[in-house]
Amino acid sequence: MYFARRNWQSSYKLLTKGSGDSDASVVNQLAAAYAAYELGDKELWMQCLDKALQDYPSARSTINSLKAQLLFKSNQLEKCLVVLEQMKTNSLNDTSLLSLLKDVVIKLEDWDRLRSLLPALEKNSIIDRDEKERIEKRLFMEELYSHSQEVNDSSKTQKIVIKALIKRWNKAPRKFKVDGKVVWHYSELLTRLNANQEADLAIESALTKSWSDELVGLYGEQNYGISPQQLMNAESWLKERPANATLLLALGRICMRNELWGKAKGYYLSSIKIAATADAYLELSRLLKYLGEEEGSEKYLQEYRELIGKHFPKLPLPPEPAAAQSN
Repeated sequence: MYFARRNWQSSYKLLTKGSGDSDASVVNQLAAAYAAYELGDKELWMQCLDKALQDYPSARSTINSLKAQLLFKSNQLEKCLVVLEQMKTNSLNDTSLLSLLKDVVIKLEDWDRLRSLLPALEKNSIIDRDEKERIEKRLFMEELYSHSQEVNDSSKTQKIVIKALIKRWNKAPRKFKVDGKVVWHYSELLTRLNANQEADLAIESALTKSWSDELVGLYGEQNYGISPQQLMNAESWLKERPANATLLLALGRICMRNELWGKAKGYYLSSIKIAATADAYLELSRLLKYLGEEEGSEKYLQEYRELIGKHFPKLPLPPEPAAAQSN
């Protein structure tokens, strides 16, 4: 009754006191161990479980199951994994064991182990279709990351690493090649390897096959420098989506990188007209300031402040760069 009421101190005392009685069972030790865990005494709950193993060796599987659960709850993941792997040899299809094992390897980010575990998780209905797809996506993204890190291997040049990364991408299922999160991850890895053109192509290919406002927004944020081709591609999408505020904002940013100040201004204004965002207000305000349109700059800066609900103190700023003034 104390245990059910979560009175852990009284529960622990009575359970341990009765553990030596003739009618006591392993339940006394298991419940006492859990009560000790709730009391925050790691040494005590481990002692309870050790004694349970000593007194009731035939209940080893159940005792180790609780031990693994308490180690997991205590964030002692490596020790938990050791216990689970020992148990798995005798309980290959234990659903509770497999479920906990899945959670442990995910928290440990042990992707190779998770990959080998996936068939058993699916076979025993531990994961549904949606979770399986989430895991597969994460494993694929981690695989791409692993390929990109091979540049740190002295035996491999950056060119070889990029080639291997692209080769793996080309063999990927279509669902990954149009998934905004996966595509962006892949393009980021390529950008870090200075493969900007390949990163650009991956995003453009994905957007052509399956439109994503999130991905086109990220496309506009990515700094590919001066790239007339990038601008042409983005403007071609505008023909089918003339009222897409995210695309218009991305075009404003691309025009900025191509130093097309007038076009950038026009795209920012069009984006704001359709769906005003803090980013568009702030970037337009900054552009107008450097174009010498102080009144307009202050107007959109005020719009930005009102949108985010914050007023900034007036602080002195350094003089504008000479190059910006001349433009």
